[in-house]
Amino acid sequence: MSRPFWLYIIVFIVCQLAGGAVAIAANLLGSGGTTGALVMSLVTANVLSVAAFLMLRPRELTWQSFADGWRQPLLRHTLAFVAAAPAVIVAVNIVQEVFLSWLPDWVGEHDFRAIMHNPLGLFTVCVLGPVAEELLFRGGVQGALQQRLGAASPWAVVWASAIFALVHANPAQMPAALLLGLLLGAAYRHTCSLAAPMAMHIVNNSLAALLALLAPPQTTLTAALGGTTTALLVAAGCLICTFLCLRDKFSIYNKV
Repeated sequence: MSRPFWLYIIVFIVCQLAGGAVAIAANLLGSGGTTGALVMSLVTANVLSVAAFLMLRPRELTWQSFADGWRQPLLRHTLAFVAAAPAVIVAVNIVQEVFLSWLPDWVGEHDFRAIMHNPLGLFTVCVLGPVAEELLFRGGVQGALQQRLGAASPWAVVWASAIFALVHANPAQMPAALLLGLLLGAAYRHTCSLAAPMAMHIVNNSLAALLALLAPPQTTLTAALGGTTTALLVAAGCLICTFLCLRDKFSIYNKV
């Protein structure tokens, strides 16, 4: 019998609270300054999340299933989803800049940039965080919902994505987290492997990190790419790569 989906949500919240407690303790002790405390908080929360998931891991989620995502015949599908991720990220950023710029951002850009200039903080945001969140939200929450609602039901992806967006607890991030979560969930549902969603999540966070490291403050992704037209061309290029990865699936010769 699979574990209930809400158990993984509770695990995530408890791990975040533990990370927050570490940050408070570091500040009280004057250890590492504000940036050091934030990095310690992130590392603690994500390491605990990974450890907790490994203890609660569903039996059907194996290391073999992860490795299968990097082998044929699933490899092309994994690469197709990874190539599609930047296109979705660009599209979401354009929509957010045009229609949702009024949403409050509760994560200070100054703090985020400071974390990106800390090597451990950079690794945590770009790699450890995505791995931990995919384990809990795709492997845990979505996996449990698929067991409950049926593997063919799209509602497991929808509900897991909505929960994923809500736990970000930052209005400015929620729309992007929801749409990206839907793509991550679709990748997991389609491939039955965490390889694709983990790689896609790493790509997403790495783009945010590069923007913070290389672009001036307050620079949007669209502006960093040279404007809306260039951003759309980049998105189109990514979608072409997705098509090329799956070209055999769409080949007319396969339909004869």
